[in-house]
Amino acid sequence: MRTFVLKPEEGQKVDDELYAELSPVPLEIMDGALSFTKEERENLLKLLIYNVGMNRTLEIIEEWKES
Repeated sequence: MRTFVLKPEEGQKVDDELYAELSPVPLEIMDGALSFTKEERENLLKLLIYNVGMNRTLEIIEEWKES
Protein backbone atom coordinates (compact mmCIF):
# COMPACT_ATOMS: atom_id res chain seq x y z
CA MET A 1 0.00 0.00 0.00
CA ARG A 2 1.41 3.38 -0.92
CA THR A 3 1.83 6.01 1.77
CA PHE A 4 -0.40 9.04 1.81
CA VAL A 5 -0.45 11.93 4.26
CA LEU A 6 -3.61 13.35 5.80
CA LYS A 7 -3.56 17.14 5.95
CA PRO A 8 -5.78 18.35 8.79
CA GLU A 9 -6.54 21.71 7.21
CA GLU A 10 -7.89 20.57 3.85
CA GLY A 11 -9.34 17.76 1.84
CA GLN A 12 -7.28 16.30 -0.94
CA LYS A 13 -8.01 14.99 -4.40
CA VAL A 14 -8.22 11.24 -4.80
CA ASP A 15 -6.58 9.88 -7.92
CA ASP A 16 -7.49 6.68 -9.73
CA GLU A 17 -4.56 4.78 -8.23
CA LEU A 18 -5.43 5.66 -4.63
CA TYR A 19 -9.12 4.94 -5.20
CA ALA A 20 -8.32 1.54 -6.73
CA GLU A 21 -5.97 0.73 -3.86
CA LEU A 22 -8.27 1.68 -0.98
CA SER A 23 -11.82 1.31 -2.22
CA PRO A 24 -13.72 -1.95 -2.00
CA VAL A 25 -14.90 -2.11 -5.58
CA PRO A 26 -17.70 -2.72 -6.11
CA LEU A 27 -19.24 -1.30 -2.96
CA GLU A 28 -21.64 -3.86 -1.54
CA ILE A 29 -23.75 -4.26 1.58
CA MET A 30 -23.72 -7.63 3.28
CA ASP A 31 -25.63 -8.22 6.51
CA GLY A 32 -25.90 -4.48 7.08
CA ALA A 33 -22.16 -3.86 6.74
CA LEU A 34 -20.50 -2.06 3.86
CA SER A 35 -18.16 -4.39 2.01
CA PHE A 36 -16.95 -7.68 3.32
CA THR A 37 -14.14 -7.09 5.79
CA LYS A 38 -13.24 -4.67 8.54
CA GLU A 39 -10.07 -3.78 6.63
CA GLU A 40 -12.05 -2.87 3.49
CA ARG A 41 -14.41 -0.64 5.50
CA GLU A 42 -11.49 1.06 7.24
CA ASN A 43 -9.69 1.62 3.93
CA LEU A 44 -12.81 3.26 2.51
CA LEU A 45 -13.04 5.47 5.60
CA LYS A 46 -9.40 6.48 5.15
CA LEU A 47 -10.09 7.34 1.53
CA LEU A 48 -13.07 9.52 2.47
CA ILE A 49 -11.19 11.28 5.29
CA TYR A 50 -8.34 11.94 2.88
CA ASN A 51 -10.76 13.48 0.40
CA VAL A 52 -12.92 15.47 2.86
CA GLY A 53 -10.08 16.54 5.17
CA MET A 54 -9.40 15.63 8.77
CA ASN A 55 -10.72 18.87 10.27
CA ARG A 56 -14.02 18.66 8.39
CA THR A 57 -14.30 14.99 9.30
CA LEU A 58 -13.96 15.87 12.98
CA GLU A 59 -16.55 18.64 12.57
CA ILE A 60 -18.96 16.14 11.01
CA ILE A 61 -18.39 13.74 13.91
CA GLU A 62 -19.14 16.51 16.42
CA GLU A 63 -22.26 17.57 14.49
CA TRP A 64 -23.45 13.97 14.44
CA LYS A 65 -22.83 13.52 18.17
CA GLU A 66 -24.86 16.64 18.90
CA SER A 67 -27.89 15.58 16.87
